[in-house]
Parts: sequence; C-alpha cells; structure tokens
Amino acid sequence: MKTLFLLITFILTSSVILNAAPNLKFLSNGTMVEISEEDSKRIIAMIEGIVASANFNSRDDPKLFKKNTPVGYYRSLDTIRVTSYLMISYDQPRTITTKGGEFNASEIWIDIHDTQFPCIRGMRPGPFYVVQDGERTTLGRLGPLGLALGLDKVIFPHLPKVIQETLDQQRESIKEY
Repeated sequence: MKTLFLLITFILTSSVILNAAPNLKFLSNGTMVEISEEDSKRIIAMIEGIVASANFNSRDDPKLFKKNTPVGYYRSLDTIRVTSYLMISYDQPRTITTKGGEFNASEIWIDIHDTQFPCIRGMRPGPFYVVQDGERTTLGRLGPLGLALGLDKVIFPHLPKVIQETLDQQRESIKEY
C-alpha cells in the first residue's frame, strides 16, 4: 500500500513538474515588479502571441538586423538583466512557432529601453529575444501587438517616461486595431 502511494505521488509530482507553468519576471529600472498570478497568465499569453506573430528573426535573416540599426539598440542579456525587462522562462524548452521560424525556447526576453533611438519608429517594449540552447535570437516585425503590451494596465505604470509618452500618443491607433 505504501509503495502504491509513493508511486502515485511520484507520478503526480512528475506531471506537475513536466507541465509547470511559465514564469514571468518584470524588472523595472532595477526593481522587481510584483504581478498577480491572474495578470501574469494574461501577460504571458500576450507575449507568446506577439512572439508567434514575428515575421522574421536574426537566426534565419541576419542581414535584416544589421541595416539601419543604431549602436546600443540590441543590448546583451547581461546588460538587460540589470536594467529593465520582461522575461518568460520555461522549466522545459517549449516549441514556439512564429511566422518566421520555429524555436525550442527556454526563455523569451523583452528589453525595455529608457533611451529614444531616432531611427526606431515608436518606442514600446522591445526588442524581443528568444533564447534557444543558450543562443539569443532577435525577432522582427511584431506589429501593433507590442503597443498593446506596453499599454497593459500592469506594464504601463512601470515603463520609462519616454516609452509612456510615445504610447500615450499611439493609444488611438491600438483602439482601431
């Protein structure tokens, strides 16, 4: 009887670990932002939807990411980790299919810049990165969904002022979308 109980406990625990929910972290200007479980699930679904909409990526189309991109726009994960970001981590790599390619992602990172880049249209959270086997891939052409993420009631208050101002100006266009 004791063996049966231990076996059932092991099976249930294993399935919970294997199917563990993604984890969301939000660092704003060096401070971790607390997010409720309900809001976390909604934001994770939003981010995963944005990632799925990516039309191309730096792994498969590297030339598209070198043209007209200002120095400092694509920051290293080490730099992002100490500034501001949204990050989803998965206990087991998750297959993510985008319009531009498929990834077995262990993490999704969204860099949150506090500097405006003149040649980048519309400040919003991003760029978006997928981490697969320790390698970072930048995603491109994410559409207006990134705007919706920035305007989210949980995210918006913690964004740098330069992004908040731009999002406020673009608020009407997201209503049309």
